[in-house]
Amino acid sequence: MTTSPMTQDLKVETLADNKLYVIREGVSKETCEQLKTEYLMIKEVVETQYSGPTSDPIMPGAFAMYSPVCFEAMGQVIQPMIEQVVGCELYQTFSYARVYVKGTNLVRHRDRTSGEWVGNVCITRDDTDWELYIELDGKSHQILLNQGDICIFRGHRDYHWRPKYTGELQVQAFVSYVDANGKYAKNKYDGRPMLSMPWESAADFIQEEQSMINSSPYYT
Repeated sequence: MTTSPMTQDLKVETLADNKLYVIREGVSKETCEQLKTEYLMIKEVVETQYSGPTSDPIMPGAFAMYSPVCFEAMGQVIQPMIEQVVGCELYQTFSYARVYVKGTNLVRHRDRTSGEWVGNVCITRDDTDWELYIELDGKSHQILLNQGDICIFRGHRDYHWRPKYTGELQVQAFVSYVDANGKYAKNKYDGRPMLSMPWESAADFIQEEQSMINSSPYYT
């Protein structure tokens, strides 16, 4: 692992060149605290509206939401940093965020083609260390993120997961991008007219891909 000086004084750790990076303190603590507060308010409103907890379909017990405005906006702000690290122009496709509580985990999986590059931002965490695992070329990399850290990885190509969480609360946000000049460029905004629009407005080919991979070897 090497640490490289970048413009804007980014603290970049290269775990695997052109494959896996971590930007330490990429998002300020103040911004993370605001995002945490906003997202937990959204969670409370949604659960009040639906008269009880909601759950991520692939992660029982974890509250999740597709493309909330706060994280769509965050994705735009951090995009120049991620472009600088991966070395290409990107299109943001969508964001996703989860509130993890004790007993939840992240199943081993790969993402849709809209996740050619993914920025996993640790919004908040407690004192319980909870590593993210990413498999590259048959080797598992174990990554611990603190508040504001960004792990950049190839979500569509590389399996990633987390073990069962034994702490009380973590909020993790995921912003997905594609190479603006690559084969998945058509996935810009997930085929929606603009960011922050609901899942129902995603292009048909995007929704079909999601339906297909939900029961495929992407999830093991």
